Amino acid sequence: LTLQEALKLQRELREQFGRDDFQDRLDELERTLPKGSARFVRERNALFLEAQIPVLEKHGFEGSQRGVMHMLKAGARWNGDPDYQRNRDRLNDLLGLGWETS
Repeated sequence: LTLQEALKLQRELREQFGRDDFQDRLDELERTLPKGSARFVRERNALFLEAQIPVLEKHGFEGSQRGVMHMLKAGARWNGDPDYQRNRDRLNDLLGLGWETS
C-alpha cells in the first residue's frame, strides 16, 4: 500500500463514516447503550464494518474484520506521516473513538 493509496483509502472511509445515516445510527447506539458494554462494542463494530466493506473490497482487502486488520497493518507503515496521522485522527473523531484513547 503506497502512501497515496493509503490516503485515498482514508478519504473514502471518511466519506462513508461522515454520511448522515451512518452518524445517525452511531448516535443512536451511543444514546441507547452504555459505552464500553459488550453489546455496544459488538453493535458499533458491526456498524463500522458495514461502512468499511465497500472501501476494503475496492482496495483489494477482504470485506471482513480480517480485512480491516490487514488494512490497518498495511497502513501502519505510514503512521509517521503527518497527513496519514491527521486523517487517522479525523477518522477517530468521526467514529467517536477519541474518548477511548484519552
